[in-house]
Amino acid sequence: MEYAAGPGLLLVLFGSTNRVKFSNKVYYAGINDMVWKRARPSGTQPAGRSGHAAEAFGSSLVVFGGVSPVVGMYGDTWKFDVSDGIWSMLSYGSDAQPPARAYSCSFKIWNYMIIHGGEGADSVWLQDMWRFHPGSQKWSPISSSSSVIPSKRSKHSCSVMDPLSLEPYALLFGGIADEQVAKEAISNDIWAFRPVQSSSSRDAACQKRLNNMARFDGNNDFVVINDPISSVGTKLSFTIEAWVFIYDFDQEYQSIISMGPNLNIQRLSSTNLLRVTALDVHLKGSINVFDARWHHIALTFGSWRGFDELVLYVDGQVDASKNLTGLKIAAFDPAQTLVLGYGDEVVSSYFNGYMDDVKWWNVSRSPAQIQDSMWGIFANDQTLQGWWQFDSANVDGIVRDFSSSGRHGSKGNGALIARPTILPSTVPCSRTEWLSQTQLSFGSWQKIATPASGTPAARHSHVAASISKSRLLVHGGISSTWTILADVWMFDFGITTGNPWQEIRPLSTVTMFPMFGHKALLVGGHSVLAYGASQRSSSLP
Repeated sequence: MEYAAGPGLLLVLFGSTNRVKFSNKVYYAGINDMVWKRARPSGTQPAGRSGHAAEAFGSSLVVFGGVSPVVGMYGDTWKFDVSDGIWSMLSYGSDAQPPARAYSCSFKIWNYMIIHGGEGADSVWLQDMWRFHPGSQKWSPISSSSSVIPSKRSKHSCSVMDPLSLEPYALLFGGIADEQVAKEAISNDIWAFRPVQSSSSRDAACQKRLNNMARFDGNNDFVVINDPISSVGTKLSFTIEAWVFIYDFDQEYQSIISMGPNLNIQRLSSTNLLRVTALDVHLKGSINVFDARWHHIALTFGSWRGFDELVLYVDGQVDASKNLTGLKIAAFDPAQTLVLGYGDEVVSSYFNGYMDDVKWWNVSRSPAQIQDSMWGIFANDQTLQGWWQFDSANVDGIVRDFSSSGRHGSKGNGALIARPTILPSTVPCSRTEWLSQTQLSFGSWQKIATPASGTPAARHSHVAASISKSRLLVHGGISSTWTILADVWMFDFGITTGNPWQEIRPLSTVTMFPMFGHKALLVGGHSVLAYGASQRSSSLP
């Protein structure tokens, strides 16, 4: 049984076993009311199983692996679309994919689904790591830069800590490596996994241009630029460009940049492509921009080559274009507010990702100029009407305009809750660096030293949940004597001297039942929701 949080604070549950029958049923519940309902998917569906890995991505649930007594270990990957109730099996052919397994641990970092270890075919225990990205829908192995890594195991926990930062990490705890030899194979060690990011060579010019970036949370973050933006001459012409890293396309027609009813650069329906609406003119892109990479997007409106046209560029290449000759474009109003991170064309939606180096020009720039501006500094160019780099802190709510026009933006239009987070920029500084973008190809492991006493008993099939940037909560599981546990422990990674473990004893009015095989999610930033198997007796039958 696995479940994960989906859109609109929704829980989605798939698969389970009662030791007699393996299920492929799907249930869902809203977190606010916790009323479970059964979904009834149409079409081909995954076989019933248990011990699979699952993570939610926007309106989709991705499921990998698992086990059943008929087939044994599964190595298939499925995606369930919550919005239309349809399962689809992802095929890989000769492409890399994880070996079949069950009881691996899974977690998400930078919107990758990561699995570690598990029990493979013929009772072979594993210690490898793989990553899956919902945009590319591909699996890739993760190599370790550490000389010592966690031993082979299954039924362990992996919990991501500080997930919204630029340096998230995961804590691995417990697990079992051979169910025929209990005491020697069950663990209570704890490890920290940190992804190794690509190195960046930032010279002085790059540092000046790409100092900080904005993280839009996809919920309510946006930036407004209210000053009207003029064009050169009597004809309307402009270029808008930005570097974007799409963290998640978690809503259809998700907007990136908009300008009232005039303009919207957004996701094309539920694809990984871009769509542009300019008045009644529509462009549909063909380049995947949801692939865990930075992309430079640009839109030109005007007549740099003698006739009016609308052109969408991705990474300096034409993605879509339309000849505007004879079309009514005079209604385009450049006095409309420019909005970064929000739009309401088709649906009202917020951008979920990173943005940097936004520029507005009052001319339609050529392809060569677009490619040049991906890497250059143009503060003295008089056609540059706005240049927003997000280089001021959130304290004043201002996004400074680095052109000579003085069109400063306002984070959240003054509302503190709607301000994007300002972080050190990770935009590539050069074409070479852009071409070599990699994320989560490598990671490092650190075994965390803990005292011999005052720590949790070795266990597997427990639950663990991050409750802060450094604190992990562990509950239940099965011990080396096959006792089903009811204890609760907290591990604090921030404690560098003394014992980082502390047993949390419940109030006298609260009874903690022994449980194993259950799951937990952090809800609302402060409470843990658990669901799954339990056993009130002190040991397994």
